[in-house]
Parts: sequence; structure tokens; C-alpha cells
Amino acid sequence: MFLLNVKAHYDAAHFLRDYRGKCEKLHGHRYEVEAGLVFDDVGPGGMAYDFGDDCGIYDVGTLERARRRGLATALTAIQVHDALARGCRTASLQSTPMAEGVYAAVGFRDLGRILEYTP
Repeated sequence: MFLLNVKAHYDAAHFLRDYRGKCEKLHGHRYEVEAGLVFDDVGPGGMAYDFGDDCGIYDVGTLERARRRGLATALTAIQVHDALARGCRTASLQSTPMAEGVYAAVGFRDLGRILEYTP
């Protein structure tokens, strides 16, 4: 069994028009959010490592029974979004033929092939 627990916060502002009272003027609130998930096995997964201003994306994978739902595409898009927020200017990865469509959907393009040799 796996447990994933995430704590975060977000800020929001509002006011109530034609209302006399505490919320009539623009003001803000900070909301604390905590979410926890418990599951028996892991679906999509992947890692991202920054090197200089490039984010390398590695080991994105999805269990066979969870494929074709857009999970790996969503995970990759989040990794790229977060990399930009950290100041990365580029993102790079290597792909299997099966995953090329996943990465193309996020905006990656093929820059060439890498040949690997084994003894």
C-alpha cells in the first residue's frame, strides 16, 4: 500500500458588492489545503532533475492497465510547468517509440536519435 500526502496553500481575494459588513471591502484569505491518497499500486510516475537551466525528465511510465487515459501526458506537463516556475529555460528527455505521442502532446519535438550499443 502507498500513501501520498500533500500540503499546500493558495491565496484568494474577494469583496461583496452592495453588502455592509466585514466583506464589503476587497480583502484576502490564505487557504491551507491538505490532500491524502491511499492506493494499492502506483500508476504513472516520473522524475525531473534540473541541471543548470535545463530540466531533465526521466523514467515517465504508466502501468499497462492505466494507459491511454492521459496520465503520463498530464504528469509530463506538470513537470514542465514546475520546471519553468523554478527558472528552467529548457526541458529535455529521451523517449521510447511508444511514448513519442505523449511528449509531442506536451510540446516536445524530436531533435535526433541516440544509438545505444550493448556488448
